[in-house]
Amino acid sequence: MGTDMHIQETSTCSYLDVLEELFEIVTIRAVNIFLHPQWLYRWTSVYRKEVKALEEFCRPSKAILSNVKRTSGMVTEDGKSFSLVEQLQSSTLDNEAVENELNTIIFAGNETSAMTVANTILLLAMHPDVQEKLFSELKTHCSPEVENIRYETLSRLTYLEMVLKESLRLLPIAAVIGRRTTEELDLGGEYRLPANVDIVIDIFDIHRNPAYWGHDADRFRPERFEGLKYDPFALLPFSAGSRNCIGLRYAWISMKIMLLKILTRYRIETDLKLEDLSTKIALTMKISNGHMVRLKRR
Repeated sequence: MGTDMHIQETSTCSYLDVLEELFEIVTIRAVNIFLHPQWLYRWTSVYRKEVKALEEFCRPSKAILSNVKRTSGMVTEDGKSFSLVEQLQSSTLDNEAVENELNTIIFAGNETSAMTVANTILLLAMHPDVQEKLFSELKTHCSPEVENIRYETLSRLTYLEMVLKESLRLLPIAAVIGRRTTEELDLGGEYRLPANVDIVIDIFDIHRNPAYWGHDADRFRPERFEGLKYDPFALLPFSAGSRNCIGLRYAWISMKIMLLKILTRYRIETDLKLEDLSTKIALTMKISNGHMVRLKRR
């Protein structure tokens, strides 16, 4: 969007730090019923931390909006100029709504994809046979320079798609999601959900349910997706239905390109085993013992 956040240039980044802090704050408030009423929450130290963190969180979107008049946007194939920010500003949204949309794009469009790529790299390091099979596919369909990657090329990388699906199945970034029923639902048998109640959907356990994924549901085996006709609501890394992730297509493309760039240049190794991993949920699910891998030039 025309603004460099310089995240890769230093060992720490204030934006990423406050993002982690906001995740923790949202989780703390969600599980503590005494923090639910807004009038009470505003008197707490958690609220004061949130206000301070939100200032840093909103800084990139404010910088983008202040720079938009000085940038011309990207040029499309037909020679026309395109700017996402200008598209948002020309809509019926007010300035605050545009800023909120930009915050969502910056966070949801990058943080979640980056975490999925990191998880996938770690899983590939744990399973060198899968990594080499994937590398063979990449060599077959991509030039050694891995430049000017076209969508048609990405669509031919079927094993890469299976690897990503298996990574998202085992380690979904959104391990639990909340929804509100709009009407009464019959769950079969004696169970019914009334209308207008909040529910939590446990995606993590759905993804590891042997009834859907077989006796080896806890194993990393991308080949399970080869010809498998699974229930689309048994794989929910981007949710499903009318409230699914709006950036689904962008996420798939960006994750494939990132993995393609890394795996064609480096062999990845680790001493960790799948059973060594521990996870924590602070809005999104993260590996709490880190992504300890070694990169070796191919």
